[in-house]
Amino acid sequence: MQSAGSVVSLTSRPVVGALVTAAAYWLGTQIGLLLTPSQLAVSLMWPPNALLLSALLLTPRRNWPWYVLAVLPVHLLTQVSHGIPLVTSVGWFATNISEALIGAYVLQRLRAPHDLFETFAGVLLFFAVGVAGVIGLTSFLDAAVVVATGMGGGYWDLWCHRFASNALATLTLVPPIVTLGSSTVTHFRTVRRARYLEAGLLALAAVFAIDLMFARHQDAQSSIPELTYTVLPLMFWAAVRFGPTGVSMLQLVSTGAILWAALHSLVVSLDDVLPLQMFLLMLNGLSLSLAVVVRESRRFQSLHSAVLTSMRNAVAITDSDGVVIDANDAWVADTGSAEPSRLDGDGLHANYLAHHRVHAQRDSNAAKLVGGLEQILSGERTLFEMEYVCRSGVATK
Repeated sequence: MQSAGSVVSLTSRPVVGALVTAAAYWLGTQIGLLLTPSQLAVSLMWPPNALLLSALLLTPRRNWPWYVLAVLPVHLLTQVSHGIPLVTSVGWFATNISEALIGAYVLQRLRAPHDLFETFAGVLLFFAVGVAGVIGLTSFLDAAVVVATGMGGGYWDLWCHRFASNALATLTLVPPIVTLGSSTVTHFRTVRRARYLEAGLLALAAVFAIDLMFARHQDAQSSIPELTYTVLPLMFWAAVRFGPTGVSMLQLVSTGAILWAALHSLVVSLDDVLPLQMFLLMLNGLSLSLAVVVRESRRFQSLHSAVLTSMRNAVAITDSDGVVIDANDAWVADTGSAEPSRLDGDGLHANYLAHHRVHAQRDSNAAKLVGGLEQILSGERTLFEMEYVCRSGVATK
């Protein structure tokens, strides 16, 4: 699923890729346990499922059985070593694997992984399928396993907290892993050092702001969600300057720092956990969406400029009021022409329609042009064409 020279290649050696994924799954489990408050049974963020989903997205489907087999012993040994009954551990393995397999299958079928975070439609698909749909579905099964095996009670509370924990992990971990894994090494080599320095300073600024704000409000439980506003300007800066890859990396750093600071600087209660998770979900989702929209806008602007510049004839684009908002070089070159018979050459931001309305009473060509354009702008017609005689000096065109 990757092009040659990609940063992460899990295609050529499926066994090695499966073992690396199993190690990441184990590490993610340990991190999830570290992010579980001592007075609660709910992890603030549960990474293993998101890490497995990322690996499957970057891997051909024919290799997926290797990954499932590699993760199985890691999952069971880790769960049993923490005193979780085997039947509960097997049930959780089924829900975890189902979450990753279903999400990866649907997303791969609908869009290539390297395109998933390049368009707004791709990001919406990721939100709907990978974050909301599949996790919401498997959370029903996961909560049922907990209740059926006697590990807990309160079915809907279990569903809610499991959904928030896994959704936050997926939204935080999958975008940076997939975007980095789909990128080529050459792409990162061509980036200027100043950009890396800027990105590093941005990450340090986020960690510093989070640490400073939590340190100043150690006893303010109700201020946990509000403190996350301190990273908003940094998130928006990353979205505009670095695109989806940069903002997803900053999300990873800032989310980890916020959760760690909340866990160790404050007395976290069950009432604090869900608002904090939901706020981070909205913050990360909005900043990722902004980054993709900015990237798409710049790509469309580049395409628009290239097409317009390549045209030899004089071409201008107006808004609904007839104001020239863009034009190619051939059109701009005729700006300021003194020939009254010419119907082009109006400068950028000039009102093309108003200019020729002035000449419409004494120039039949201008009158015909104004009438046709007004019909186009009003929606009466979809196409208007005309030919006219233009005298330029001694020549007639």
